[in-house]
Amino acid sequence: MLLSQREKQKIASGYRPVYDDRWLAFMEDDRLFFHRSWTGHGIFEATSAATETGFVMISACVEGDPSGHGSDLDLIEECDFL
Repeated sequence: MLLSQREKQKIASGYRPVYDDRWLAFMEDDRLFFHRSWTGHGIFEATSAATETGFVMISACVEGDPSGHGSDLDLIEECDFL
């Protein structure tokens, strides 16, 4: 995925959940984090790197311990993230 400077700035501004949204998202330096909104537990993390035309995601990881994210996180959701 290639992000423009504008897209990265929008993502970097974060996402604060509204009502029943399940995710809280924020960036620190070149890393994007997704946490469960109700528990605050970190589930997904992605790292980006600058290119000549924007930013590209160079790595991503998913929390592997199901006790941290409950039973509602499934393989399809993980694949959609990655």
